[in-house]
Amino acid sequence: YFWCLGRARQAPTGRAVGIGISAPQGCGKTTLVDTLVGRFAADGLVCAAASFDDFYLTHEAQRELAAAHPTNRLLELRGNAGSHDVALGTATLRALLDREAKVAVPRYDKAAHGGRGDRAPEEAWHVQRDPVDVLLFEGWMAGFAPAGDAARLAGVDPDLALVDSFLRGYAEWHDKMDAWAVIAIDDLSHVCAWRTQAEQAMAAAGRPGMD
Repeated sequence: YFWCLGRARQAPTGRAVGIGISAPQGCGKTTLVDTLVGRFAADGLVCAAASFDDFYLTHEAQRELAAAHPTNRLLELRGNAGSHDVALGTATLRALLDREAKVAVPRYDKAAHGGRGDRAPEEAWHVQRDPVDVLLFEGWMAGFAPAGDAARLAGVDPDLALVDSFLRGYAEWHDKMDAWAVIAIDDLSHVCAWRTQAEQAMAAAGRPGMD
C-alpha cells in the first residue's frame, strides 16, 4: 500500500495516477484491489478500480470473433488478447485518469450464457461519481507486450501468433499507467487450482460457471 501511496502523491496536478497490477488468474487481484481502495479511502484519497475483465466483448461480439477465426481455439471464448473492447477501455480509462465525475465503468457477467459471459446492461455498471486520485487497473495479461516472432510462437501453439498480434492494440491501455506492480508465482499449476476454486465458489453461490 505505501508503495502505491507514494506513487499517488507524485501524481501531476489535475490528473489521477494510474497503477497497473499484473498477476496470474485466481491469485487474489480483486481482493488486493478492494483492500487498497479501502486503505486509500481511510487516508482521504479517492481510488477507483477497473479490470481487464470489465472490457470483455459482448457475448454476441465474442461469437462474431470466434466465427471470423473458426480454426483458432484461443479465440473461441473470452480471455485472450482480442476478446476485449479496446476502444471502450481506452475511453473509460481516459475519463477516470482525467478526473471526470460520474464515469460509468462497465461490468461483465461471467455467469451469463452458461458461463460464457456477457457484458452487463448499462444500468448495472458502476458509476464513479467523484473524481479519482488513484486508478488501479488489474488483469492477468496487464502489461503484456507482443512477442512478434510468429515462427517461434507457431512452435509453441499454432493459434498463438494471431493472439499475439492482437496484443499491439493494448498499448493504448498500458501507456496510460504511471507505474506497475507485478505479482509472480513459482508454480503455474497454482493457476489451475485457483481457477477451479473460483468456479466451485460460483457454483456454490448458485451461479453457472464456465462450461
